[in-house]
Amino acid sequence: MLRGEEMKGVMKLIITMGGIALICCAILLVLNYGQFGPLEKEQPITNAGTLTWINQTIPAQHIALQLQMPYDNIVINATVPETPNTVVLYKGTVSDDDLNHLRKFESPNLMKDKRSLPSETEAPALAARALELFGGLPNDAVLASIFRSEAYEQKSSGEITARYPKWISVSYNREINGMILTGGDRDGISVDLGENGELLCIRKLWRTIENTGQTVPVIPAQAAIDKMQKGETIHKLQSSNDLFIDSIRLGYYERKKDIRESILEPVWIFKSTTITGVELLVYARQFANFTATPTYGKAPLTVTFTDTSDASPTKWNWDFGDGTTSTVQNPQHTYTTAGSYNVSLRAWNDLGSDTMEKAGYITVRNPASPIASFTATPTSGNAPLAVKFTDLSANGPLAWEWSFFVCDHCNYSRSRLL
Repeated sequence: MLRGEEMKGVMKLIITMGGIALICCAILLVLNYGQFGPLEKEQPITNAGTLTWINQTIPAQHIALQLQMPYDNIVINATVPETPNTVVLYKGTVSDDDLNHLRKFESPNLMKDKRSLPSETEAPALAARALELFGGLPNDAVLASIFRSEAYEQKSSGEITARYPKWISVSYNREINGMILTGGDRDGISVDLGENGELLCIRKLWRTIENTGQTVPVIPAQAAIDKMQKGETIHKLQSSNDLFIDSIRLGYYERKKDIRESILEPVWIFKSTTITGVELLVYARQFANFTATPTYGKAPLTVTFTDTSDASPTKWNWDFGDGTTSTVQNPQHTYTTAGSYNVSLRAWNDLGSDTMEKAGYITVRNPASPIASFTATPTSGNAPLAVKFTDLSANGPLAWEWSFFVCDHCNYSRSRLL
């Protein structure tokens, strides 16, 4: 034992990973599973077309939380597959037993010091063997991270003088059709191993996945970056300096409907492989849509707009194309001036927004009948003669039909307005 005078300038800090480690494991599994470590398997999106390269810098002030040192910029430099046109929606269900017993097994030796631990090379095979007693390693499981836990003694200078191994943890994510599950209350497995591969702890949440039979369109990666630039990400950042994104892929986000059921929604995952645990998620589903009745008529024209968006929107913003807007789900709007109008609807749900714009969707004509009139230049000349006809009709015609006639003694043309 050290004497009192020998303790000067030396601080003995023994970090026992106890409750902190258990909490961290639970968070890793339930909230943030698989974002840690460089071992995540990057697989291409099936039927995604050719690769594209994105090199772009966007400000991060809308994405970062208002801390003293938020991110300054997000620097994106990554190769990304082209967006598939649609993805399948899946439903995940979980039993009450799985919800109440996430910890499948825990050894009394978990918190004891170990002399040594398996290597990172040995650990995955040992973890797979341990899982054989708990249903085995699922076919759609993907190695996410390998993490060594230990306590240690440290001087006040920061120098570590002794280490006490506790366990080595092997974690798995889930992939469906090459798309990783991320965010939310996601599925995952964590296996903690001790000396000689002794099983210390297993935590497992692995839902039953069912095809809903519904396919939904998704936005391309560049559109997701545009949403990110507006601050529309599923979560915010909490760090400083620039964030460098070097991995972009399409994945699934487990959107919880209730405690037992979730829907797997498409998201774009923007990830830094150099900073562990950092990724931004942007909702990728195209879901906004609408109809209108009538879409054509004389001014003033009163139109009823009906929101037909899916994905359970809770907020709406309409732009009727004539300088007026509405936030009502199913508004009525009266057009007073003749013209052709673009209409757009932006809808929000709990994961983000989507916008649908229909060009020239509403056509309004003048209430008075059009009066035909036109000019032509030139009106005479040698054949072949090219003539430019200019419509001068009154009352805002919306369609034209020109007819050209030849007679024995003269050439003339006629314009009929529709």
